[in-house]
Amino acid sequence: MGCIDGELEEVETLLEKAADRVRREKLTVRPAKEMQIFEVVGDRLYVPDFEYLSGELLYTSATEGVKNPKVKAYVDSILQFAIAPGGEGANFLAKLSKHLDHYQTIEAGILQEFTPTTLILLLSFRSLQQIYI
Repeated sequence: MGCIDGELEEVETLLEKAADRVRREKLTVRPAKEMQIFEVVGDRLYVPDFEYLSGELLYTSATEGVKNPKVKAYVDSILQFAIAPGGEGANFLAKLSKHLDHYQTIEAGILQEFTPTTLILLLSFRSLQQIYI
Protein backbone atom coordinates (compact mmCIF):
# COMPACT_ATOMS: atom_id res chain seq x y z
CA MET A 1 0.00 0.00 0.00
CA GLY A 2 2.85 2.36 -0.65
CA CYS A 3 1.24 4.17 -3.54
CA ILE A 4 -2.00 6.00 -4.02
CA ASP A 5 -3.18 3.62 -6.77
CA GLY A 6 -2.81 0.65 -4.43
CA GLU A 7 -4.74 2.45 -1.70
CA LEU A 8 -7.53 3.38 -4.10
CA GLU A 9 -7.83 -0.23 -5.24
CA GLU A 10 -8.19 -1.39 -1.64
CA VAL A 11 -10.79 1.28 -0.85
CA GLU A 12 -12.68 0.31 -4.02
CA THR A 13 -12.61 -3.35 -2.97
CA LEU A 14 -13.86 -2.44 0.49
CA LEU A 15 -16.74 -0.40 -0.95
CA GLU A 16 -17.67 -3.20 -3.35
CA LYS A 17 -17.78 -5.73 -0.51
CA ALA A 18 -19.93 -3.40 1.63
CA ALA A 19 -22.37 -2.80 -1.25
CA ASP A 20 -22.47 -6.55 -2.01
CA ARG A 21 -23.41 -7.30 1.60
CA VAL A 22 -26.17 -4.67 1.57
CA ARG A 23 -27.63 -6.21 -1.60
CA ARG A 24 -27.10 -9.86 -0.56
CA GLU A 25 -28.76 -9.39 2.85
CA LYS A 26 -31.32 -6.89 1.46
CA LEU A 27 -30.44 -4.38 4.16
CA THR A 28 -32.08 -0.99 4.40
CA VAL A 29 -29.45 1.69 5.05
CA ARG A 30 -30.53 4.32 7.57
CA PRO A 31 -28.50 7.34 8.65
CA ALA A 32 -29.00 7.94 12.37
CA LYS A 33 -28.17 10.90 14.57
CA GLU A 34 -25.74 10.09 17.37
CA MET A 35 -24.56 7.00 15.42
CA GLN A 36 -20.78 7.01 15.03
CA ILE A 37 -20.22 3.56 13.50
CA PHE A 38 -21.84 1.10 11.09
CA GLU A 39 -24.22 -1.19 12.95
CA VAL A 40 -26.56 -3.89 11.63
CA VAL A 41 -29.79 -4.39 13.55
CA GLY A 42 -32.14 -6.90 11.97
CA ASP A 43 -32.58 -5.96 8.32
CA ARG A 44 -31.23 -2.43 8.77
CA LEU A 45 -27.76 -0.99 8.51
CA TYR A 46 -27.49 2.11 10.67
CA VAL A 47 -24.76 4.54 9.64
CA PRO A 48 -23.63 7.94 10.94
CA ASP A 49 -25.59 10.88 9.55
CA PHE A 50 -24.01 13.33 7.11
CA GLU A 51 -23.73 16.05 9.75
CA TYR A 52 -21.39 13.88 11.84
CA LEU A 53 -19.48 12.58 8.82
CA SER A 54 -18.88 16.02 7.30
CA GLY A 55 -18.26 17.72 10.62
CA GLU A 56 -16.57 16.18 13.62
CA LEU A 57 -15.44 12.95 11.95
CA LEU A 58 -14.02 14.71 8.89
CA TYR A 59 -12.06 17.21 10.98
CA THR A 60 -10.79 14.59 13.42
CA SER A 61 -9.80 12.15 10.68
CA ALA A 62 -7.93 14.89 8.80
CA THR A 63 -6.06 16.17 11.85
CA GLU A 64 -5.52 13.00 13.87
CA GLY A 65 -6.33 10.06 11.62
CA VAL A 66 -6.98 6.58 12.95
CA LYS A 67 -5.04 7.30 16.10
CA ASN A 68 -8.22 8.98 17.33
CA PRO A 69 -10.54 6.41 18.98
CA LYS A 70 -13.68 7.72 17.21
CA VAL A 71 -12.04 7.56 13.79
CA LYS A 72 -10.63 4.10 14.51
CA ALA A 73 -14.04 2.85 15.69
CA TYR A 74 -15.69 4.19 12.52
CA VAL A 75 -13.10 2.64 10.20
CA ASP A 76 -13.11 -0.66 12.10
CA SER A 77 -16.91 -0.81 11.89
CA ILE A 78 -16.79 -0.41 8.10
CA LEU A 79 -14.13 -3.11 7.81
CA GLN A 80 -16.08 -5.48 10.05
CA PHE A 81 -19.29 -4.84 8.12
CA ALA A 82 -17.76 -5.21 4.67
CA ILE A 83 -15.79 -8.38 5.25
CA ALA A 84 -17.35 -11.44 6.83
CA PRO A 85 -15.13 -13.14 9.43
CA GLY A 86 -13.33 -16.11 7.91
CA GLY A 87 -14.73 -15.23 4.52
CA GLU A 88 -12.97 -14.56 1.27
CA GLY A 89 -11.87 -11.08 2.40
CA ALA A 90 -10.58 -11.97 5.87
CA ASN A 91 -6.92 -11.67 4.79
CA PHE A 92 -7.71 -8.34 3.14
CA LEU A 93 -9.25 -7.11 6.41
CA ALA A 94 -6.23 -8.17 8.42
CA LYS A 95 -3.83 -6.50 5.97
CA LEU A 96 -5.81 -3.26 5.82
CA SER A 97 -6.33 -3.12 9.59
CA LYS A 98 -2.62 -3.64 10.20
CA HIS A 99 -1.75 -0.89 7.73
CA LEU A 100 -4.25 1.52 9.28
CA ASP A 101 -2.71 1.12 12.73
CA HIS A 102 0.44 2.77 11.38
CA TYR A 103 -1.20 5.23 8.99
CA GLN A 104 -0.97 8.93 9.69
CA THR A 105 -2.57 11.66 7.66
CA ILE A 106 -0.38 14.32 6.08
CA GLU A 107 -2.18 16.93 8.18
CA ALA A 108 -1.49 15.06 11.42
CA GLY A 109 2.19 14.80 10.51
CA ILE A 110 2.40 18.52 9.82
CA LEU A 111 0.61 19.37 13.06
CA GLN A 112 3.05 17.21 15.04
CA GLU A 113 6.04 18.96 13.49
CA PHE A 114 4.97 22.50 14.32
CA THR A 115 4.37 24.21 17.63
CA PRO A 116 0.81 25.50 17.83
CA THR A 117 0.50 29.23 17.12
CA THR A 118 -1.30 29.84 20.42
CA LEU A 119 1.67 28.42 22.33
CA ILE A 120 4.10 30.62 20.38
CA LEU A 121 1.97 33.70 21.12
CA LEU A 122 1.72 32.80 24.80
CA LEU A 123 5.47 32.27 25.12
CA SER A 124 6.17 35.52 23.24
CA PHE A 125 3.76 37.40 25.49
CA ARG A 126 5.41 36.00 28.63
CA SER A 127 8.85 36.91 27.31
CA LEU A 128 7.70 40.48 26.66
CA GLN A 129 6.23 40.69 30.14
CA GLN A 130 9.56 39.68 31.68
CA ILE A 131 11.44 42.26 29.62
CA TYR A 132 9.15 45.17 30.44
CA ILE A 133 8.31 44.36 34.05
